[in-house]
Amino acid sequence: MSPVLKFVAFLSIKASLVLDVLSVLHRWASDRGVCAVKTGYSIVMVLTIILLALVLTPVHGDIQSIDSCTASFSSISPMVILQSGATGNASILTNGTSAFVLVSAAGEQSADVLNVVNQVTAVWNVSLQVYNSSNIARLSSGMVSFDDGTLSNQIVIINGYITQSQGQPYTLPAGAGSTIYISIDNLIANTTGTSYLYVCLQTVPTYSSPFNVLQITFQVT
Repeated sequence: MSPVLKFVAFLSIKASLVLDVLSVLHRWASDRGVCAVKTGYSIVMVLTIILLALVLTPVHGDIQSIDSCTASFSSISPMVILQSGATGNASILTNGTSAFVLVSAAGEQSADVLNVVNQVTAVWNVSLQVYNSSNIARLSSGMVSFDDGTLSNQIVIINGYITQSQGQPYTLPAGAGSTIYISIDNLIANTTGTSYLYVCLQTVPTYSSPFNVLQITFQVT
């Protein structure tokens, strides 16, 4: 669902709540005579102002929806960044917080297409999540994983379907320069063409709950 439709649905729910409350208070006041009516209308006015304030108050929070992904970081110098790997063909954008990676569906393992690099002393839990894709039906298999000697499968494609769109959190060790690698394995296409995976890299510090989001686009030829 688009952000506009979500906001319209949100307003509809709030408006319905306002109307329900006004209807109940109106019946309550009407049953109790003129003085009660005046009192009831005063209550209605106060509640209406409160409810309208709730309707118009923006909602803030971390990105959780899989249909959107906006690169974000809490400081001018991001605490976790992306760097080009030893294999593949990656372009690093936006101060290291997004990347465009060109890979081939040749069935071979690309063990280091992208690096996830810690810039600070904190320990991070990181995970990949697909938020959009294009022309995946042409891919018979494929797997995107974290790899630093131990594989953590994050995204899995089988027979033209994304059967796993999000991986379990994986530890990015503390220390500036600490690195884990993003690898792609067994990526095979049945037909010619171009496919896209649009992925969020979520980085969550172990000492608190807010997280940063980095963007990765995989173009598969």
